[in-house]
Amino acid sequence: MKITIISGGSGNDALVKGLKAFYKDKNLSIKVIVNAYDNGKSTGVCRKVTDTLGVSDIRKNHSRMYVSEYGDKVDKNLLEFYEKRFDFTKNKEELEISKLLDKWNLKEYKKYVSNFFKNPKANEFNYKDFSVSNIVYSQMYKELGYEKTNKHFAIKWELMISLF
Repeated sequence: MKITIISGGSGNDALVKGLKAFYKDKNLSIKVIVNAYDNGKSTGVCRKVTDTLGVSDIRKNHSRMYVSEYGDKVDKNLLEFYEKRFDFTKNKEELEISKLLDKWNLKEYKKYVSNFFKNPKANEFNYKDFSVSNIVYSQMYKELGYEKTNKHFAIKWELMISLF
């Protein structure tokens, strides 16, 4: 069975969980179409720096799909990458984020953080109450495109749900 859901950032949690539980023994394909025009908090800054769509609703859906897929076996570091917000010191943001990525064993994303902060627009903002994953996602969107980035995260976390 193929199901398509139109969603914002977190409104589809119960629906996806219910569908997966109801159809658990059947071949189920769920696709989520996400409105990517959020412009608040760190998403707004990331949009301005990278000239991309808003990443937070897509990131939230990836996070919720990951939790739905793995339940109590989720990697706590990965959840922190997806869900926690931080206050970074002006002109030390890249270093502080790099240390977090090391801690979370997500070193492969350091190049995207570095490229994000190489953009002169990045120096125009303070990074308070900020999502690290929004920086990573937005820079990956800029460099790789939306489809490749979303596929990367779906494959990396072995998600059985597609985002478009």
